[in-house]
Amino acid sequence: MSEQWMRQCKLTVQIDKEQPQALDLSDFHIYFHISQPTTEAPKAAEIYIYNLSKTTMDLLCGADDQKKDSQVILEAGYEGSALEVIFKGKVFQYRRGRDNQVDTWLCILTQSCDVVKNNAVINQTVPAGSSINDTKNTLLKGYEGAGLQLGYSPELSDQKLIRGRVLFGSLDLNMQQFSKDNDLAYSLSDDEIHMRIVDKYTIEPVQILSANTGVVGMPQLTSEGLKITCLLNPKLKWGGRVQVDMTNMQT
Repeated sequence: MSEQWMRQCKLTVQIDKEQPQALDLSDFHIYFHISQPTTEAPKAAEIYIYNLSKTTMDLLCGADDQKKDSQVILEAGYEGSALEVIFKGKVFQYRRGRDNQVDTWLCILTQSCDVVKNNAVINQTVPAGSSINDTKNTLLKGYEGAGLQLGYSPELSDQKLIRGRVLFGSLDLNMQQFSKDNDLAYSLSDDEIHMRIVDKYTIEPVQILSANTGVVGMPQLTSEGLKITCLLNPKLKWGGRVQVDMTNMQT
């Protein structure tokens, strides 16, 4: 990774859903907070863009702030390295406000894959003699048909089903039950679905976390686990591995 100096970001917001036109807002002052739960909850972002004109605000969110489902893409990186997507999702709410007499802001509240999670359905039969891995692939094809890209997923047992299985109703509820039955975890983020075995990791490269790679303060060992704060690093992914410099760990 290049030196973590001169942070850069690119924010692109679609003007209207299902239309190609979008605004690049990268030149504005931007503040954002992204949360990635370790559960199956969708990835979410809260993005503030400062000092847009009223015309631009109305173009994005409508005069009554009721526009939604437009796509938001947030990329980040450092000078000398390519930007990488750290969030991709759909708008579910706009808010307007101001910090003082001079500075106004537009807040974008957005989630990744929430439409698929809440609305996608499945109506498939997995015949007797199919494997557990076949069942997983059938569910993943449902997500692919709903518009998500298929990320990493582990190969599962080739044990055959004695009886056929019906997958009907909410796609996500079926995936939750399948994951629970087979000790799996899955993530819906950035219009992708990834899976892993609960106590395993994905194939993402190991990321080194030390003072030289952006760790802020010292790692702290708590009753809930190891807490680490680091500078923005787009290469940290759900289910990936990190190697932590424990030299200065607090207990």
